[in-house]
Amino acid sequence: MEQRSEEWFAERKGRVTASMVGAILGLSPNLSRAGAMRRMVRDAHGAEPEFFGNIATQYGERNEDGAVDRILLGDREPRGQGWLCDQGRLGRVQPGRPHQ
Repeated sequence: MEQRSEEWFAERKGRVTASMVGAILGLSPNLSRAGAMRRMVRDAHGAEPEFFGNIATQYGERNEDGAVDRILLGDREPRGQGWLCDQGRLGRVQPGRPHQ
């Protein structure tokens, strides 16, 4: 399934995704628990999203394929807020927060 396709969005609807876990756990510096709940309720009811992206999310979307390719080719060197490869799982590494 292609990321960001209609099918991909339909599969994510009503689910707790990796994108929301940090906020739900109260660990996200960018989205509160209340904000996560609001976003999920709006999505479940088909309301327009309040957030349409910014320069940081646009950068991530443009560069995601290259980052995934580097990981799959075995490049596990951290770069800033790099990637953590642990038992086949991928995740965002935040400086100063150890992976548990």
